[in-house]
Amino acid sequence: MKLSSFATFHVRSKNERIGRNPKTGEEVPILPRRVMTFKSSNVLKNRILRSHQNSKAKGGK
Repeated sequence: MKLSSFATFHVRSKNERIGRNPKTGEEVPILPRRVMTFKSSNVLKNRILRSHQNSKAKGGK
């Protein structure tokens, strides 16, 4: 799905894999699933960059 001048969203399938519980170190299977990815448009990136540069020019952090 594309929202013009904002971003593109995609649904991606991920395969099953083995993960690890960080607390116990135990290996656990991570089931296959679908995840949504987000890719911002160049229009959005440029607006954010300009806004950040303007705030720095005015003495912001």
